[in-house]
Amino acid sequence: MARKVFISFLGTGLYKDCKYARGNFISNDVRFIQEVTLDYIGARDWTSNDAIYILLTSAAREKNWENDGQKKCGTQETIKQIGLGERLKAMQLSAKVNDISVTDGNDEMKIMSLFMTMYDLLEVDDELYLDITHAFRYLPMLMVVLGNYAKFLKNVTIKSITYGNWEGRDQATDIAPIEDLTIYSTLLDWTAATADFLTSGSAKRLQQLGESNLKPILRPILKELRGSDKATSALNSFTSKLDDVVNDFKLCRGIPITQGRTIRLLRDNIKEAIDSTVNTPLKPIIELIGNEFDPYGKDDILNGMRAARWCLDRGMYQQAATMMQETIVSIVCNEAAIDIDNESQRQLVNMAFKFAKESTPESDWKCVDEDNLSTVRTLLDNKYIKNPDLQDIFSFLADVRNSINHFGMRQNKESADKLVNNIVALLGRIEQILGKGDELEQELMKV
Repeated sequence: MARKVFISFLGTGLYKDCKYARGNFISNDVRFIQEVTLDYIGARDWTSNDAIYILLTSAAREKNWENDGQKKCGTQETIKQIGLGERLKAMQLSAKVNDISVTDGNDEMKIMSLFMTMYDLLEVDDELYLDITHAFRYLPMLMVVLGNYAKFLKNVTIKSITYGNWEGRDQATDIAPIEDLTIYSTLLDWTAATADFLTSGSAKRLQQLGESNLKPILRPILKELRGSDKATSALNSFTSKLDDVVNDFKLCRGIPITQGRTIRLLRDNIKEAIDSTVNTPLKPIIELIGNEFDPYGKDDILNGMRAARWCLDRGMYQQAATMMQETIVSIVCNEAAIDIDNESQRQLVNMAFKFAKESTPESDWKCVDEDNLSTVRTLLDNKYIKNPDLQDIFSFLADVRNSINHFGMRQNKESADKLVNNIVALLGRIEQILGKGDELEQELMKV
């Protein structure tokens, strides 16, 4: 079972009694926010497996951890007060309370040492609760960075980031709000997952975030609970459909890509997700992801080339090469009034390209059945198959795909760099041909 871990800095100030509240929770009058926060996060139900870490400079230990550490201003008379150490003992928590000595962190080396001290407190799969009330200057940023660092290296989950806003208390009731800042850690998760998607094409992390419990995260930024229900459903549908689209690309699903079917469904989900997260930090993230699919049309053969460019830009070279060659075949099929999903006819297109490039006489068409001779003759008169540039590109793509698909186990041992450079160059040549303005692109869009 994952360990629950609470980390908080204790300051040196002369703290006054105050009630703290959030939602239906309201505390007794207390001096130390740590007591309140532990109650708020349910630490009374934690077990001996869990841990509480209070980080103390020497001054904080003297003034607020130990009893009677504060002095009256001017007279230096000792103020009789119970320190946080005794207060936490009085709570009789099952989780062990650990007081951790730290430096003031007043130079870069000490800050790094403090960071590593906090990191070393954590174990793999910990659930982390952070109180940043007394984490002044650089410490809030350091703790947020710690959380994200530990997410990656130790699979830590940030369950809560809170701040006791004593300065924002109601002067009439003397009740101060507990501010929950967990959403900003979650926002970093969404940002990192989006960056992962945009750079590598992986939507898995976004899908995991969409499937997580988003309601507590959305509640602070949406006016009504019903609003968070709607947004949660919309985000879940959006990330799930995004993963479907990415899988179509990764597994070269030419029919749905050409038809734009899955992408159209994703666009509907994106619109709903955007409408459900207006005025939230998630909206620009969703819009940015949606922009990736703006170029794709309905029943558009050129979707295959767009998908090839998308894959190439994200290092999916095998998928890009496959999409490039198979989309050229679809281009010819479309011109020749052949169904683009007719496997046997597509094979004839492949043969026709080979015969055209090698000027193979009909007497040497040994692999063509008599029933298909007339079709191949017609294909050889196709303007795309007659195009010398496309002949070269098609042949080169076949060679690239063979090299990749056969694990490079052949006499001609191309390096990985050479293969990548070839694929990049081939797609550039195809895009140049399709952009010549000779009505090619307009014709190709008619499926």
